[in-house]
Amino acid sequence: MGDPELAHPMSSGTTNAWAAREAWLKMAPEFEPRELRGPLWEVGTALTLLLAGVDLFMMMHPAAVKTLKDITKELITGSSGNLDKLADWASAKI
Repeated sequence: MGDPELAHPMSSGTTNAWAAREAWLKMAPEFEPRELRGPLWEVGTALTLLLAGVDLFMMMHPAAVKTLKDITKELITGSSGNLDKLADWASAKI
């Protein structure tokens, strides 16, 4: 609210998403592939924190970092580009 002493950047430990056992634990076949679950948890955590106003992200997986950068770029520019490309690295069977 205009106080320069409280206007510090917020930082997030987005890599803590990997602490969730669902991100890395071997599970039933309907939750596979395991290699995608960690990045999905990290992206979900990062997007939530981005919408909450976080400025700095500590992230681990390169695909999760790229996805967050792409989404941030889309939000900043306000363009309605090809949003399907943002999730090309992940797929799900329903």
